[in-house]
Amino acid sequence: WIMHQHRAVYDLNDKEPKNDLQMAFKEKVTHYDNHALSEANSRYAISQTVAQRLNKYNGLNAEPLYHPPYAESLFFCEEPYDFIFCPGRLETLKRQELLIEAMKFIESPVSVIISGAGGQELRLRTLIERYNLEGRIRLTGRITEQQKLAYYARALAVYFAPYDEDYGYITLESMLSAKPVITALDSGGPLEFIRDGENGWIVSPDPRAIAQCIDDCYNDKPLTRDMGKFGRELYTQLDISWDKTISSLLE
Repeated sequence: WIMHQHRAVYDLNDKEPKNDLQMAFKEKVTHYDNHALSEANSRYAISQTVAQRLNKYNGLNAEPLYHPPYAESLFFCEEPYDFIFCPGRLETLKRQELLIEAMKFIESPVSVIISGAGGQELRLRTLIERYNLEGRIRLTGRITEQQKLAYYARALAVYFAPYDEDYGYITLESMLSAKPVITALDSGGPLEFIRDGENGWIVSPDPRAIAQCIDDCYNDKPLTRDMGKFGRELYTQLDISWDKTISSLLE
């Protein structure tokens, strides 16, 4: 059951200049994966995105097998406040900077809460100060599980537009909290759960497109609420459970 392949060797490696040492390492990892994974009687992946990577780079098939996020039964929904919630590690691939850039173009009185820690924290704070957005964007740092649940419950919508995410618990946590998700055309895993215009928005990874989405959230709150409810219903329909996951792995 493949959770994450070595992305730095596979798809991310395609986008960076390579030296001889990197190429040798890539060949070693690829050879090992080809040999070890081809011996498996059955292969599963945590998402279609991971399964497609395995097929593209290793020529091996795997069946997507979704599992629930931690403490799924604890997520709940409350009447929303006027903020967009953006949880997750503060890293380049998570693209919180797109949300910050989008806030320059938002016309509605919506604020943003970004939670988490990571290597891009200083850069994100610098961007917020550069655009004079300190009053509209709050970086909370690490938060407790209880705080996370509360932010989800009270959010107007959730922003989660990483680059080619393998799976993305945030998508599922948003659905469990009955909140629509703003994601991007190249976000990978979230696209396996988000239906554009039904339980979220799938837009180009562009600040203006994201800003328009957020304004739409605010300007039509009944629709935003209905989209969140549909996301919760869809989660139930997908039958994502540990019982199903374990049963599949033990067949």
